[in-house]
Amino acid sequence: MVHGTPVENLIELPGGSLIASAGGNQIKIWDILGGGRIISNIINGQKTVTSMCLDGSGTRLLSGSLDRLVKVYSVGDFKHLYTLKYTEPILSVGLSPDDSKLVVGMTTGLLSIRQKTLKTADMIESVQKDVASIRGKPSEYFLRGASHKAEEDDVTVKISRTKKLSNYDKHLKKFEYSKALDAVLGKNSAKKSPLIVIALIEELIHRDGLRIALGGRDDLSLEPLARFLVLHINNPRYSKLLVNVANLVLDMYWDVIGKSTIIDELFSKMRSNVDLELKAQKSLVEVLGMLETLFATSVQ
Repeated sequence: MVHGTPVENLIELPGGSLIASAGGNQIKIWDILGGGRIISNIINGQKTVTSMCLDGSGTRLLSGSLDRLVKVYSVGDFKHLYTLKYTEPILSVGLSPDDSKLVVGMTTGLLSIRQKTLKTADMIESVQKDVASIRGKPSEYFLRGASHKAEEDDVTVKISRTKKLSNYDKHLKKFEYSKALDAVLGKNSAKKSPLIVIALIEELIHRDGLRIALGGRDDLSLEPLARFLVLHINNPRYSKLLVNVANLVLDMYWDVIGKSTIIDELFSKMRSNVDLELKAQKSLVEVLGMLETLFATSVQ
């Protein structure tokens, strides 16, 4: 059997009696059992056919060529069905076993992968097949491999699960600033790090929502925030921010002072803590002044 030009690719067609050879711009179909005679000569295009493949059912023949075309033929009568165009000359072509992906390699080193879009009916049929294939199988089938331990040279892929949002984050997403502040100052707030509350307050300030979050409160709903201020207002890490928050609370609720025993006690404690902090700061300034004097004397 003489193709006539250098053969680039050779594949066996379904049945085992026919083979297809690609060379030059032609694809020739040979009958092996018939003495090697040509039963079809396909002119593929203007340039060399470099690669061929069959689909999963063996009813379609695909060819790739240097004229940047992938052509599809029927294996039954070898008639041209349709053509796919690419940007570069093609060196190889292949199909996945389920015909869902078409892979094409080009002279520039690029690899193109096209995904077949399934129709709704095809998707339903595929799901039904999957369900039928696993129906009636024992539970051990679904748990297979669960106890397998990775070897030293195995690559372990860790599954990163999306963390659930906390309640205050959910309220923030909905712009419910008052509820977000209540959530972060809830019953378990004493067990949480104050950094969470501080971060939420900073976020509310960034959104111009702190006044909204503090508004419309009675003494019961104002108590958790007041307790938080009492506990942390003299902490150097948070004092600057919390002093501003305390000033805003006093500006908004100055008329409540004297009407609620709980709020009065908390504001009194807050004032005592601030006074203690101011005294401590004053003492530190005096100590620094004494140290500067000592250093200056020692230098002289």
